[in-house]
Amino acid sequence: MKPYERLYHISSLLLLALLLALLSHTTRADVTTDPEICNNHGECYPRIFEATEEYKEVRPDQEIPPGLLVRINMETGKKYAKLNDNSPVTDVQTIDISNAELDSENSSPYNNSSSQPVAGPKVTFHGHLPQNHTDNHSPNKKIPLSEHERFDDYVNILKNDNIDVKELLGALEELEDLVHELEFGIKLAKGEGLELIVKLFEHDENRVKKMAAVVVGSAMQNNPKAQSLSQTHNLIAILLKFLSTERNAQVASRFLYALSSIVRGSSSASESLARHYGLSVLIDTYVSSTSDDYRAKCALFVTDLLDPNMMASDKKVYLEQGDGMKVLPETGILSEWCDVFQATLFEEGTGNARDIKFDTREKVLGGLVMIKKRFPEICEATDGLRIWLREQKTVASEQELDDYYIFIEKARKLFDFDQ
Repeated sequence: MKPYERLYHISSLLLLALLLALLSHTTRADVTTDPEICNNHGECYPRIFEATEEYKEVRPDQEIPPGLLVRINMETGKKYAKLNDNSPVTDVQTIDISNAELDSENSSPYNNSSSQPVAGPKVTFHGHLPQNHTDNHSPNKKIPLSEHERFDDYVNILKNDNIDVKELLGALEELEDLVHELEFGIKLAKGEGLELIVKLFEHDENRVKKMAAVVVGSAMQNNPKAQSLSQTHNLIAILLKFLSTERNAQVASRFLYALSSIVRGSSSASESLARHYGLSVLIDTYVSSTSDDYRAKCALFVTDLLDPNMMASDKKVYLEQGDGMKVLPETGILSEWCDVFQATLFEEGTGNARDIKFDTREKVLGGLVMIKKRFPEICEATDGLRIWLREQKTVASEQELDDYYIFIEKARKLFDFDQ
């Protein structure tokens, strides 16, 4: 072999070794994130949720790939996901709510010594759809005419001011069943049906108010067209006004469900929520609340509002700022939620755990963790958080609360307490 050929051969080998070293480094860098999540009992599961054609529960901290259908049980806060049956695949999420009763019918989310009822807000609508409104929805021709006739019959029942409560509730229950179909959710939001139902928010019977709110929420979930149409009725502002004056915990929770179904997955609805200072309205109701269940649902609302898996495809977070609205984290409202969530969990200074339901504790901690994760610079630990987290870690370990243990460990790391 000639000298220059030997030199070329050696140079080639060196270059190959360098490329292999670079490839090895890149591969190691790409797998620095542990592909599995393990609890304190050694049980491990994939970090990336693996979807099938059937709904499966999403475990704590699992990442949900885009394009899946996601359901949330509003009573437990648990998420379930599956492959999207429809095509094309989108980022739209579907949200479910359990209709199980909460506490007693007379439980109240607000402290008020007065026994006199608070006057509710007057219902006002923007009116008919704007002339420049375009409808790109293609009707589902598979739905039989008889189903449309059923829908129209139940809407007509709502027009009768002298109807008895039993018949009214029956009509609302039938409508709630129908509006799970996208076609009827849109039809409700387009026509007079939505106006008639929202006016029932002022009804004397709490049972009617709750069912009316559930119909609205069911019509809006996983239905971008209905979500968009709802804004022509000023529905977000109306729900916020009723939430600010409603004293019954169950009714307030149903109003919150309706609001969450409109906002979740919709950028325009999130903007509208910010323009009407939605998080500020909710924090007032949360602080005044005496219901653990209502507080848990508020915490879940905040968590989902900030959760990238539950957002619209643009992944923007709309928050109120001063007299306007900006897509920025520099807002005091999330800092206030951060402090309020901590005050719910423990006594400042001592870190002694407050006497609240475990479900509420878990959801409030979830809200605190989500704020800290998304906007760490505006969510500071108050005096006592380190002690409370240490004690909760012991509780989770002793009671073998595996998912809660993982959650506590995540919170400790986010607040830099894992040393």
